[in-house]
Amino acid sequence: MATGDSGNYAGALADIIQAEAIQRFVTAGVFVNPLRPDTSLVSVFSEPRADKISVPVWNDGTNQVTSADVASHSSGGTVSETALDSTKRTYTLAMRAINLPLHDEAKWSNVDRPEIRLGQHLGNALAADLDAQLAQKAHSFSNSVGTGSAEMKIDVLFDAMKTLRNNHAPGPYFYVGSTEQVWDKTYGLLEDFVNTSNFAGAPAQDEAIRNGYVGRLAGFDVLTTPEITGSVSASNHQGEAIAGNKECLAFAWSGDDLIRVEEEREGSKLKSSWVGSYFGAAGVLTDNYGVRVISRIS
Repeated sequence: MATGDSGNYAGALADIIQAEAIQRFVTAGVFVNPLRPDTSLVSVFSEPRADKISVPVWNDGTNQVTSADVASHSSGGTVSETALDSTKRTYTLAMRAINLPLHDEAKWSNVDRPEIRLGQHLGNALAADLDAQLAQKAHSFSNSVGTGSAEMKIDVLFDAMKTLRNNHAPGPYFYVGSTEQVWDKTYGLLEDFVNTSNFAGAPAQDEAIRNGYVGRLAGFDVLTTPEITGSVSASNHQGEAIAGNKECLAFAWSGDDLIRVEEEREGSKLKSSWVGSYFGAAGVLTDNYGVRVISRIS
């Protein structure tokens, strides 16, 4: 410290808090739009009051009706009987919640109005948790493509599309991958796509090189979420993703609003708490309309 610098004149050093705070929100709302659930990527079912919500699903069980069940018929003969299954998908709702406390001392000594920020970040965390609940269902699909020992390639997406088409899954289709499965510089999907000479000069390849992102590839809307995590460890480098359509997964919920945020006051403790919650459940809806996408990610 030199004589005459700020160390000597520290009595009035200015510390000005900027009005525009930096807020770090996590990626959320990929599978379910909590503000407009009807516009979600997956199927959403709700009831004002319910402990369980069940959805009937036809022609997705052991006995399925296809063109192979249609046969020629001669006059006077009896048409053979064909079995058709109707199954029921039941979602048992559960409460999930988060509590962010704020003491009066912290509130009144802070110019950034934390009582506003807490609600924003609380809602963001709950929306991300909705994605996490659905992302965890990737391993629940009977159909899978790719392998945990090889990098993600566009060919794997074509295999997923072939599986969905063979299973008569109607479009449109989405692919939701982990950030590693899409962007890893060694094992990621875009690394394979931009370095494949077969697509040289294609607009999508140019888009990937310039923007580091492709909105649509191999018939899929390409989306990512950090909530999809594979079984990554020192001995296992497997990542996974979900390819399917709107009816492959479902989220069921009950209440007046999907996400509820409220303030709870504890006057004797001079403290308020912002509590957020939702009452719902995620699960597979139509097994044949979804595919587990597996690849190495590290």
